[in-house]
Amino acid sequence: MQAISFKTEETSFKVTLDGLFKIYFLSCMYTPFLAGLIPLPGLNLLDDLIFFSILPFCIYSIKSGQNKIDLLVLTLPVYILFSCILSVFNGEDLTVILLSLKNIKNLFLFFILISLRDDNTEFIKRHILFFLFASIPVAVFQFFTVTHQDDITGLFGPKSTSLYSFLVIVFVATYATYYGLNKVKWLWLLFIPVFLNETKITFILFPAILLTLLLISKKIKIKHFFILLIIGSIFFNLLNEIYLNLYGYAFSEIFNYDYLETYLFEYTDLHNDIPRFYRLFVAYTYLDNSSLFDFYFGYGLGSEYVGGNGETLGIVAKDFEYTLLNQGTRIQLFQMLLDYGVLGSIIFCCCLLLFLVKISIKKITFDNLFTVAMLLVMLFSLVYQNMFFTKQLSFVLFYFVYMSMMKKIQFK
Repeated sequence: MQAISFKTEETSFKVTLDGLFKIYFLSCMYTPFLAGLIPLPGLNLLDDLIFFSILPFCIYSIKSGQNKIDLLVLTLPVYILFSCILSVFNGEDLTVILLSLKNIKNLFLFFILISLRDDNTEFIKRHILFFLFASIPVAVFQFFTVTHQDDITGLFGPKSTSLYSFLVIVFVATYATYYGLNKVKWLWLLFIPVFLNETKITFILFPAILLTLLLISKKIKIKHFFILLIIGSIFFNLLNEIYLNLYGYAFSEIFNYDYLETYLFEYTDLHNDIPRFYRLFVAYTYLDNSSLFDFYFGYGLGSEYVGGNGETLGIVAKDFEYTLLNQGTRIQLFQMLLDYGVLGSIIFCCCLLLFLVKISIKKITFDNLFTVAMLLVMLFSLVYQNMFFTKQLSFVLFYFVYMSMMKKIQFK
């Protein structure tokens, strides 16, 4: 893959930019929680204000010559811009397009990263760890005060249990792989909120990602594999007992065929949400009944956008008005199919896979392993949740991906 070079002038602007970038990161992490706690108008838009204020200046300051970035990182932003043009031609409301761009703004994060004076990776990792540990007492308090388990989210804001779980999975799995399982120690406490909010997928995804990272880093031998298998079996039986005592059913029941069929595929009027795979079936059927161009390229960015309490709808979402398709669990691939089409969705998935492959074969460092783990979670979330739309995880994902994909970054 070719590389394109950029150069930024070292001015006082860059010093200011570094400070604003740190504030932007912190606002991405904390505003979802604070906005639900403090009824202050516009608080949840603080990160948007910072991002779109500094982005034009960063793009303007770019000159060719010094910082090299793999052209692969430009593929997704370029396709997004193409999708915006397609939305305009399809008659999409400009407000919907801009709001949709706001939701996926971290895809354009590398324009800011190449303009930074300092490497902020250690600052970001420290605050991620602080953020996760600070979420534990908050989650315990929520466990005793909220009425629904989906609201036990620590500092991640309402209805975001899986976001906390995903970040814990990535951090602990990376730490265990790079430093060794015996060094994890207090990090195991990060799983307390996961038990409290009953995010079952965590206990499947964590061992899968840990094993993948161990294989990539070549830190696992046959004897280690069998040891992990034994530990996993013991933990699985323990998990069954915990679930029986806390929730009245065994954890193993989630692997029951009838449960999986109901959870993923089956939809009736009795459901209060639409199963994830059924949504994909609806999206593909909708495209299949459209023109050939729309089938391959979709209806453009924002076509399935649902804003506020359903007052602001994209052109496709209007066809789903007053249905559960505009509510509940809105997975990433559902949005991608309708907005970007079958071909666009393939392009997105291929880019993520290429990121994964290229970073996996790089030198084994904590940051590269962390990035691989984030990409694995992202690929899984395509059929689980709209991770691109979440401020915290989309920032962490694209920050580490873009930093890992940069050929050379000269910080001064």
